[in-house]
Amino acid sequence: MLLTEFKEKFLNALIEIHSRQWASLEVFHGEEEKRFIIDVEALITSSMFFDKNAGGTRFSEIAFEWVNAHREFISTARLRQMIKKFGEISHTYETFQEKVEKRLFEKSRAEDKQISKKIPSKIPIFKPSLFQLWLRSVVGINARVEVFLYLLFHRGNSRQIASNVFYDQKNVYKILEKWKKAGIVVKDAGNYVFLMDVWRLFDRVIIKIKDYHPGLMVTYVKKDEKGFYPDIGKSPLPPFISWGRVFLLFHKIWNAIEMESWKNDEYMISSFFRNIFDEVQEIAIQVRNVSMNVHNKQLWTVANQLTTCFPERFGPGKRYFSPFAESLAEFMRNL
Repeated sequence: MLLTEFKEKFLNALIEIHSRQWASLEVFHGEEEKRFIIDVEALITSSMFFDKNAGGTRFSEIAFEWVNAHREFISTARLRQMIKKFGEISHTYETFQEKVEKRLFEKSRAEDKQISKKIPSKIPIFKPSLFQLWLRSVVGINARVEVFLYLLFHRGNSRQIASNVFYDQKNVYKILEKWKKAGIVVKDAGNYVFLMDVWRLFDRVIIKIKDYHPGLMVTYVKKDEKGFYPDIGKSPLPPFISWGRVFLLFHKIWNAIEMESWKNDEYMISSFFRNIFDEVQEIAIQVRNVSMNVHNKQLWTVANQLTTCFPERFGPGKRYFSPFAESLAEFMRNL
C-alpha cells in the first residue's frame, strides 16, 4: 500500500465513523452506529479537532451546536480532560485550547439560544448505541456511568480504567472501592470485575442475562407487554470501547501523515508506526475482546491481525509501512 492510498482510506474511514455516530444522534441522515456504544464526549472532542486537521466536513460546527443544545447531557469536567489530551498532540495547542474554551464554556445565555435547527431538540436515548446517555438520564452525570460501562465489557485496575474513561484515577478508585465494599465488584488478580449478583439485580429491571463471564454481553428485554424500552428491547447491547483513546490515536496518526516534512516519506512514517505500535496493539486487543463477545468474526479477525504487526517481523526501514498501513486501514474500515 502506498502512502497516498493509505491517506485516502484513513481519512474516508475517519469521516465514516464520525458520520455514523452523528447519525445515531439524528444530526445526519444515513447509516447509524450499531457496532458500539457511542461516547458523546469523545465524539464531540474528536469532531472539534477534526476540522483543524482535515477541513471540509463541518463536524466541528456540529459538535459546538450539539453541546449548546444539550449541555445537560454533557460531563463538562470529562470534556475538558479530553480537550486537554487532544490539545497536547496539536502543534498549535494554545490556539486550539483557547478556541474550544471560548466556544464551549464562555458563551453567554443569549448566544446559547441561537441553536441550529439541524440539531434535534430531543435525544433518542433508547437506541442501544446511546446507552451512555440513557444511563446518565437515570443516574446523573458522573464517573460512575463510564466506570460501569467499562466494567460491563472489560476488567482492569483503577489506573487502566481511569485512562480509558478519562476520569481522575483517585475518583475512579474511590468508586471501585465503594462498589467492592458493597459487594458489586471483586478484585481478581489485581483487576476489578463485576459479581454475578449485579446481573441478577438488572435482570429484574431491563436486562436478561445470557451467560456470565467477565466482559459479559447483555441483551435488553422489554419491561412488560406494553413495550417499555422499545428500541433497546429489539437489539443486543453493543459493546463499549474507549472511543476517547481510539480517536486520540487516529488524530495522532493523521497529524503524522499530514506533517509537511513527512508527507511523502514512508521511511519516517514507518518509524512513527513503530513508535506507536504498543498503543495501537492495546486498543486493538480491547476491540478484539469485545468483538468476541458480540460474535463479530470479521472485526475480531482484523483486530487480531493488527495486534500481530510487531515491528520485528518486517525488518528495518520503510518495509514496515505497507503491512502496518494495510492492517490499520482494514481495522478502521470495520470499526
